[in-house]
Amino acid sequence: MKRKFVKINYLKVCSVITAACLLLTATGSSLSAYGAYQTDSPYNDIFDGMNVIRQEYGKITSVSDNSSDITVVNIQDLHCHEQTQRNISEIIKTLDKNYSLKSVFIEGGYGQIDVSWINKIQDEKIKSAVIEKMLQDGYLTGAEYYAIKNSRYDLLKGIEEKDIHQANLNRLSKIMEKQPEYDSVISKINKEINLRLCNLII
Repeated sequence: MKRKFVKINYLKVCSVITAACLLLTATGSSLSAYGAYQTDSPYNDIFDGMNVIRQEYGKITSVSDNSSDITVVNIQDLHCHEQTQRNISEIIKTLDKNYSLKSVFIEGGYGQIDVSWINKIQDEKIKSAVIEKMLQDGYLTGAEYYAIKNSRYDLLKGIEEKDIHQANLNRLSKIMEKQPEYDSVISKINKEINLRLCNLII
């Protein structure tokens, strides 16, 4: 009986540690995505001197001078997080206003990314509602949101290699087709785990 009790406590401790690690990781990502201003950052002087990006939208975490006449701004993303995507949209808006951006390169696509499909919705109120809902639900990125709202249909370009990206999409499609099968297996595993835990308690 004592041995079973030790096993139960061991499982609880492991579960708590695992949950704490997951929460710490998720919280850390969210905080960095919100762009909290760090007073001890070595780039604060640069940030303040630029007077371009507002602190609530993002922070500079590193700078590299490669003696090039091309400036690249790499924005760290938190996928499907509404406020983060709105912040990214605001960053792009500010940069475009001040420096006339030529291109914004985004993940998950290749070639020119066409967002003009939104114009098929004629009613402006409905169009606006659709855009906002898609952003809230994680179907639009901040870059896409900015391009649509500002009619910059030439702005977005995908960074993926076409053949590799299409192959990955095909794999994802096959995985999604088998989702019911996977769900069934996971359900059986969960039942087995619960049964074993009940036996340990008894």
